[in-house]
Amino acid sequence: MSKFVYAALFSAAFVVSGTVQSHAVTLDFEGPSSGNIDGDEFLGAFGLTITGFDKDGVETQLALFNSSCDGGPGNDSFPDCTGDDDDLASGDPYGTDPQGNVLIIQENGGEPDDSAQGGSWLFSFLAPVTVTAVELLDLDRNPRGLSFDFAYEGGASSDDVAPLSEQLLSNDTGNNSLTRFTFEEFNVVSLKINLYDSGAVASVDFTPVPLPAGLPLLVAGLGALGLMRRRKRS
Repeated sequence: MSKFVYAALFSAAFVVSGTVQSHAVTLDFEGPSSGNIDGDEFLGAFGLTITGFDKDGVETQLALFNSSCDGGPGNDSFPDCTGDDDDLASGDPYGTDPQGNVLIIQENGGEPDDSAQGGSWLFSFLAPVTVTAVELLDLDRNPRGLSFDFAYEGGASSDDVAPLSEQLLSNDTGNNSLTRFTFEEFNVVSLKINLYDSGAVASVDFTPVPLPAGLPLLVAGLGALGLMRRRKRS
C-alpha cells in the first residue's frame, strides 16, 4: 500500500459521526520484540516512519533495546541487559518506571547495544501533528548536548528548537537517567532528535492535526481509485 493511502487511512481513523476527533498518541515502542527494526515498523499503527543516522549523518540501523533489564543490584528479576549496556537499564533502582522497549542507534551487527558516539532519529509523519513531548533515556550530555529539529507543513523548518520545559524523571542525570522534554509545535511533518553521545528515545507524544470532517475518507477513496487505475494499466 502506498504512503499516500496510509496517510489517508490514518487520518480517517479520527473521523467519528461526521466530525473529526483529535486524540493524543504516545509512541513508546512496545509491541515488537527487541532487536533490529525497519523504519516503517510503526507506519500502520502510528502513521510515521523513522530513519536512523550515525554521527556522520549516514543512514544506519535502528533497533529496539529492552531497558527493563538487570543493570545492577535491585533488578535481579529482570534479564541481563543486552550488549552489557547496563546504562540503559530502567526501573526502581534508578527511580523510574520500567521503560520496556526504547529506540536506539545500533552500534554494531550484534545484539541491541546503543552507539556510544550518538546519532539522530528522524520521525517523518504522514499527516501533520502537534508534537507535545519527548522522553530520552540515558542522556549523556557532552558539550554539544542534544538538539531537536522540526519541519512543518508548507515547507518551513526550525533547527535546535528549545523545549518549553525539561523534567528529570529519575534519581540522577547521566547513566540510567530519564528526562522529559515538552513542546507545543504545531503542523509538524518531521521531528529530528540529535544526540552527540549515547542514549535512547523512550517515547514521543503527539496529536494528529484535525482535518475537515469527511476529508480523510475522500482522500482515502481517491488513493484507492488511483491504485485501481495503476493496476488496470499494468
